Amino acid sequence: MLQRSSDLINNLEGMRFGLTPVIAIIQTELAGVAMFYIYQVDAFFVPFLIILTAFSASISNALLIACVPMKKILVSFLISLFFSSLSIFLCVI
Repeated sequence: MLQRSSDLINNLEGMRFGLTPVIAIIQTELAGVAMFYIYQVDAFFVPFLIILTAFSASISNALLIACVPMKKILVSFLISLFFSSLSIFLCVI
């Protein structure tokens, strides 16, 4: 099992230049949609959601530009997706 995950990470490193734009577009678009929903809500937690969504997307994009290892990029991408989805979920309820 450990060998498979190591192979997966190595394969991701080889596909870096194909995955980088896809990751950047998906996370930036989802963060933009989250911001749209956040601005539609009048609640006390809106500034917190704006900071959380913008910060997580910005950090993830900065890691993409800095060409850090793909494992760290994927972790930051998943965190950004989680916070953007959480923001959308909290604003739709």
